[in-house]
Amino acid sequence: MTDLAPAVVVDPYVLWASAHGLDGSSDDHDHDGIANLLEFYLDGDPLAADGSIRPLATVNDTHLVLTFRRRDDAEAHAGTGFVQWGSDLAGWTDVVLGASTAGPDAHGVMVEVIENDAVADDFTVTIPRTLETDGMLFARLKVSE
Repeated sequence: MTDLAPAVVVDPYVLWASAHGLDGSSDDHDHDGIANLLEFYLDGDPLAADGSIRPLATVNDTHLVLTFRRRDDAEAHAGTGFVQWGSDLAGWTDVVLGASTAGPDAHGVMVEVIENDAVADDFTVTIPRTLETDGMLFARLKVSE
């Protein structure tokens, strides 16, 4: 009879941070304003400043649209990725970012995911402008550990 050792699952962020010689997830080694954990999530290089990986927000007649790329192994990250939206900067509503397209949710928010195999996936989150209050609608990307 053979005893099998339990499988050890290592968070892909931990592997990535170790490979880059990084310590804290909130640190910003390259001083580009993007913390290490977010740099991992957005498939950036934590050792070279590059603001082009930041989510892009655009507004059209009907929606606030947030687009960004998420590295493929971030799906298995022990933390969670959200897009948060609100009509002021005090209260936020979370939209969980999964592995596939989802929505519309109860508020009409849609998440489109274009799977790009082993490279970073493309995300488009559309938030209806009917959710505005006094013409204000905000969105942000949040990644937790």
